[in-house]
Amino acid sequence: MSALNLSRKELMKLMNELYEEFSWRLSEDGFYPINETKTILRVQNSEYGWYIDVKGLKHIPKVGEEFSLYFIQRPYGIGRCKVESIEHDISGGIHTITINLVDRC
Repeated sequence: MSALNLSRKELMKLMNELYEEFSWRLSEDGFYPINETKTILRVQNSEYGWYIDVKGLKHIPKVGEEFSLYFIQRPYGIGRCKVESIEHDISGGIHTITINLVDRC
């Protein structure tokens, strides 16, 4: 407070004004641009866990749906998984979708 040369009351008033302005601007078009979307498959079975960064996934499966991962079936015994949950993170202009999958075998 002393660095700003404001009383406590003046500082609280300034903080409230800044928060109100921020809140209004947050709802404006383009206030927070999202420049990229990443999709990650988080696969878990009893022995292994993987994070697979996928490109071009056209459909985000719903929780409870089955998901095929035949490209890792032979070496690790996983072919069909179930979507356990889906997480979204927006930070740094990137929207990251993490699809959490569990082994159905």
